[in-house]
Amino acid sequence: MDEHTEYDALPEKIPEGPPPIPAVAIHEEQPEFTGNAGEYFRIWLVNIALTILTLGIYTPWARVRTRRYFYQHTRVFGEPFDYLADPRKILLGFLILVVFYAAFLLLEFISPILPLLVAVLFVAVLPWLIFKTHRFFAANSAYRNVTLRFTGTLREAYVVYLLGYVLTILTAGLLYPYVVNRRKAYFTSHLNYGSLKGRFYGSPGKAYKIYLKTIGILLIVALALGALFYVVTAFGMSREGVGGAIIGVMITFYSLIFICYGMLNVFLHNYLWNHFSLDDRVSFVSTMAVGRYIWIALTNFLACVLSLFLLLPWAKVRMHRYKLSCLQVAVAGELDDVISAGREDVGAFGDSAAEMFDLDFGF
Repeated sequence: MDEHTEYDALPEKIPEGPPPIPAVAIHEEQPEFTGNAGEYFRIWLVNIALTILTLGIYTPWARVRTRRYFYQHTRVFGEPFDYLADPRKILLGFLILVVFYAAFLLLEFISPILPLLVAVLFVAVLPWLIFKTHRFFAANSAYRNVTLRFTGTLREAYVVYLLGYVLTILTAGLLYPYVVNRRKAYFTSHLNYGSLKGRFYGSPGKAYKIYLKTIGILLIVALALGALFYVVTAFGMSREGVGGAIIGVMITFYSLIFICYGMLNVFLHNYLWNHFSLDDRVSFVSTMAVGRYIWIALTNFLACVLSLFLLLPWAKVRMHRYKLSCLQVAVAGELDDVISAGREDVGAFGDSAAEMFDLDFGF
């Protein structure tokens, strides 16, 4: 059977349950981040200055410098990762997208229909962009001089993304957790490290539990807030009092949305890592806590706003270090026998699209 056919079409055929535990010696370690906010602040400041001075031309170099810093200061078993992308290759794709975006804005002055047609065209090529981004990310991410490889197919990308989201719209969002699970399976099940092949052990049922749990908490608290507001206003409050109550309820509700969004991020992050392995020889355990994550995210946001975003590098390093502190890597045997499959030159247009449009094409 072709190695790509397992995830070709709906319905999915994904093995359920956690990765099996190999009956050999297990080496476990928590990834370590050796960088610090001061070092990254200098890189960040130079990136911003040069990007402004070059009218955005320096953006690909800034992106590569940032990724390379975090990769090279993230260590597992004493060995750092590396990011191998060439900014000059990314620049071409970046310039093409700048021209495309400028043309999109100009078309609005010609006809209101033309931008809509361009938007439809973008949606049609979006799976291709995602496919190219996955390949570029993998081919330029290395550990111990062995690069990752993404072996998914373009046809699968159209099934998972275009068809998946069409079905989500047609079912009024009911299939969205299923689509998210398929998206994670598409990426991780085709992500190889040398001779080790990616395996994803999640299931649609588990994805639905995550979304239903988050939505359930949101609805319960929202109903409680609505009931409280009704009781308060029922006692004949003054107009000023009612206005204050409305503002209070709105602030509480949006705070609740922020908390639920944080919960969803934590649940999906843990779900992905806890159901992913490399040929059952390398497995992962993520134990991110909802309360701690939300506290870090909230204080990071406040620190950035109050410092006019000068503390953004500190916030990014802080969150990255926390995520690594909650991740455990287990290796069965040694990785010395992993055979490098070689680095592929897959182009950088997809990576530029992820940068330009701030699209999340990864996990």
